[in-house]
Amino acid sequence: MKKIAIICMMLCWSISFAQQKYTISGTVKEKNSLESIIGVNIYIPELLKGVVTNGYGFYSLTLPEGEYNLTISFLGFKTVTKKLILHTDQKLDFLLEDDTTSLDEVVIKENTSIANLKSPEMSTFKVPIKTIKQMPVVLGEVDILKSIQMLPGVSSGGEGASGFNVRGGAADQNLILLDEATIYNSSHLFGFFSIFNADAVKDIKLYKGGIPSRYGGRVSSVLDIRQKDGDKSGVHVNGGIGLISSRLLIEGPIDKAKKGSFLVAGRGSYAHLFLKLANEPNSAYFYDLNTKMSYELNSNNHLFLSGYFGRDVFEISDNFNNNYGNTTMNLRWNHLFNHRLFSNLSMIYTDYNYKLNINSVGFDWNSGIDNFNIKYDMTYYVSDKLKMQFGLNGLHYIFNPGKITSTDNSSSVNNEQLDKKYANEAALYVDLEQDLLPKLTVKYGLRYSYFSRIGDQPVQLYANDQPVIFNQERGIYQPASPIGEKEYSKGQKIKTFNHFEPRLGLAYQINEISSVKAGYNRMAQYIHLISNTNSPTPLDVWAPSGKYIQPQILDQFSLGYFTNFSDNRFTLETELFYKTVQNRLDYIDGADLIANNTIETEILSGDLRAYGLEILLKKNLGKFTGWFAYTLSKAEQRVLGRTPIEPGINNGEWYNTAYDKLHDLSLTAQYNLNKKWDFGASFVYQTGRATTYPTGYYIYEGINVPVYTNRNQDNLPAYNHLDISATYTPKKNANQKWESNWVFGIYNLYARKNAASIAFRQNDQTLSNEAVQLSIFGIVPSVTYNFKF
Repeated sequence: MKKIAIICMMLCWSISFAQQKYTISGTVKEKNSLESIIGVNIYIPELLKGVVTNGYGFYSLTLPEGEYNLTISFLGFKTVTKKLILHTDQKLDFLLEDDTTSLDEVVIKENTSIANLKSPEMSTFKVPIKTIKQMPVVLGEVDILKSIQMLPGVSSGGEGASGFNVRGGAADQNLILLDEATIYNSSHLFGFFSIFNADAVKDIKLYKGGIPSRYGGRVSSVLDIRQKDGDKSGVHVNGGIGLISSRLLIEGPIDKAKKGSFLVAGRGSYAHLFLKLANEPNSAYFYDLNTKMSYELNSNNHLFLSGYFGRDVFEISDNFNNNYGNTTMNLRWNHLFNHRLFSNLSMIYTDYNYKLNINSVGFDWNSGIDNFNIKYDMTYYVSDKLKMQFGLNGLHYIFNPGKITSTDNSSSVNNEQLDKKYANEAALYVDLEQDLLPKLTVKYGLRYSYFSRIGDQPVQLYANDQPVIFNQERGIYQPASPIGEKEYSKGQKIKTFNHFEPRLGLAYQINEISSVKAGYNRMAQYIHLISNTNSPTPLDVWAPSGKYIQPQILDQFSLGYFTNFSDNRFTLETELFYKTVQNRLDYIDGADLIANNTIETEILSGDLRAYGLEILLKKNLGKFTGWFAYTLSKAEQRVLGRTPIEPGINNGEWYNTAYDKLHDLSLTAQYNLNKKWDFGASFVYQTGRATTYPTGYYIYEGINVPVYTNRNQDNLPAYNHLDISATYTPKKNANQKWESNWVFGIYNLYARKNAASIAFRQNDQTLSNEAVQLSIFGIVPSVTYNFKF
């Protein structure tokens, strides 16, 4: 018996020795700037295994003992191949060189647009900054948000509309992150430009579905944008001068040892200065500032401090002034415990502020939202077949619905601070990605979220806990009158919510060129945007879930087929999706949202559903690249009556949401003619935004009063335009440090008069009702000069 035990022990020891595994880990950076690179492919062809670098350029890969060829590749950089003899854990850092091979002599051989067939990640897109800068845009200002609106499932609200909509969702259902800090308003000048300076951005990733459990708090999408760290090799400057705006970026090292770097980028518009010279009393302008510092304490510890500050100002003579913008700050600490365990601790502050001043009536209004966020994320590379991400975070919110101040002694407006609202949110999560079989990879996770609405404020009380009542005699919903109020002390819980949010993704690789993927995710959203989109300056008031407002709950299913064909020249991605959202808010007819201290009396809760087909065909390689995107979808909402006598909205039937787009088609193309000339073009066609037209009118005291029936049963005319651009790059001398190019563009080439809105009014002469269409853009030419040294 003893001999048998010894033999078994020796056999187990020999098997263990035969299967001995070791870990290689490190970071990948640009050779010139020492900037970390996100998404670099680290690949072992002998094992058909690989990994990509994380958001800080770190990778870890565990392999059996042996000899391998290690390949490190990323678009725009020379591929590195290294002979690896693995018999112990190793730390391997890599520096990638820019691939300056002339495109006149050789076509591009690698592209991150090629679909990753093995990864269970789906409904996710990365758009390279280089591609974004080649896309034609309005007035020559590079726009990250406009570029993602060219993707399937993503649409805009129309000409000059702010934000973006994903799979029939509203703008407030998108979680927008800039270096992990939440952005509450992503647009400049009410939607004409985005707040993101492309010169300061390193990486962009959009999640429409299959959202990892490390993200939460929104039910439509996550847009994760990372800023550059700054050039550690030397001081460099780049910028651009356009017709209405300019930008400048300075980056460089902060010490001789090249352990630290800084980045400062500023941008601003100046068209209002020309208006003032022309004695024009009206003006609109914006400015923003991006900052970042990084420092390497040692090989295992890095510090990052980043910030953003932006403002928009809109003035009509001396009578009207609108001022709004975001402020963020984030302090991060990266720590590497060992070859397999990576961590990041972040402390984040975000402020969004909205001011409105109307001197003609002595009205001054100031509102906003602040949050403080601390989060700790860890990544553990368990083995070559299993990766685990886990962490926690906590947020504290301060909602300021507005302070109203009288600026005119004769005004009837009194000084009033609307009740501030406070809330705490916390979450725990775990994500695992595992190779179950050679052709089957699964990603599964769970998020637990907790939300608590807390005092210091009074809460209004209503009969039967119903802040909105149905007036049966008039057949309308109307605000209920409070029957009292309850005072809550500072920190006292008013209402709490908690939810488990499972996530699941599967990928089965059919063969070397194709795979099928499926995904499911549940998400909870605890804060809501109360916005009057009909106002000239859209009102933004964020409100927390609480006694009368329930959190939104998403369930989304997706199924897709993915293939690379013709030697990876082309990629085809198709997806079907179906999602439902519980407790989606809508407004009663005639809702009064401006400076309302009891906003719960103007809203009703219902359900939302959206479903559709998305197709993306990409040309990945060669001098001519681009993509075709098409979405066929439906987005509907329903608000049922709470009692048998209540009709709900639209008699309780499903009606189109304001973001429903049956057809959404886009084409994007880039062509490299030679070393001097690059060309770009884009085309967009969308079903017009859902709206409600009057079906008739009646005369009351000589005035035509319109009559409306079902909500959102009509559509604005179809939205479409064609844009083109050309980039000229002068020949650069070998010893010359100055680099430059000219970008020429035409927005809306065939002068389509897209409807921003259609209003109805009474004609003074015929006394009949007439429709009046507001269009913002005709043909808009632009020219921008970009430089770098």
